[in-house]
Amino acid sequence: AALVSTDSPTADPPLELRSFSTRIIPQSDEAMTWTLGETAFDMRLSAYVPRLIQQNIGGIVDTTMAELGLGRDDVDLWAIHPGGRAILERAAKSLQLPEGALDPSYTVLRENGNMSSATIFYVLKEMQRRRDHGTVFAAAFGPGLTVESAHLQLG
Repeated sequence: AALVSTDSPTADPPLELRSFSTRIIPQSDEAMTWTLGETAFDMRLSAYVPRLIQQNIGGIVDTTMAELGLGRDDVDLWAIHPGGRAILERAAKSLQLPEGALDPSYTVLRENGNMSSATIFYVLKEMQRRRDHGTVFAAAFGPGLTVESAHLQLG
């Protein structure tokens, strides 16, 4: 869960949500699934998830930013859900990100691992801890294979 407020931000640097969107990667409904087990949720994660993300993340970023009248060049900071090293590597390759662009995501992966949906919030918090500033494109991945993304302003 996330608390979103219209009150003045108290975090330093502040993080402002500008927009958000959800996309479903075509023909990926079996790539990541959650089912209710006897004692907990059972998750199934295909080895194809990193490849699906690599093949689709660029178009998702381009479409999402174009809807805002922006492009990839308008993004200063990238918060990509660290679902694993392969996901980060393939997302960086697809988006042609410079070395170090995903350092906050790698830090969270190294220190905390993949904590499912909440992991993206740890990446954003890491950016605040580093006192980063700029336009942020954040993306998290979930069952379906869905891509939840947000356009934020940090600082």
